[in-house]
Amino acid sequence: PLSGVVVRPPLRWVFKEVMSAEAAAPAAEGAPAADSRSTAPPPRHGAVSRELKEKLAHTVKTCLREYYDAGRIANKDDFKHLARDITHKWCARMEDGKERWHREKTKAKIKRYVEKLFEKSFIYVRSGTVAARA
Repeated sequence: PLSGVVVRPPLRWVFKEVMSAEAAAPAAEGAPAADSRSTAPPPRHGAVSRELKEKLAHTVKTCLREYYDAGRIANKDDFKHLARDITHKWCARMEDGKERWHREKTKAKIKRYVEKLFEKSFIYVRSGTVAARA
């Protein structure tokens, strides 16, 4: 194991903290109203469309890239695992009707979520993997 590696808390804890903080925060004064054209059509039978999932995955990968480049994610496999895990969490939120796709708003929320996840100083290492950078 790497010295100084701190294991991250389970994502579900951080996800709940970020979402509850956003729900408690009042809307910014002077914020633009939601644009009805920027929302995706409601999902059929609770499923997120493939296009939307790809958009979410791209946004998540973009947000995680800076942490991977800085060495905060141990290796490429861990990067993929973390990106997949976060993407699935956001897709589940959309399937449950808790979120809708607002391009900039959703990107900002995902960015805040990733920042909150990496707020503490640690290197992400998926449990059961060797922390060698490839």
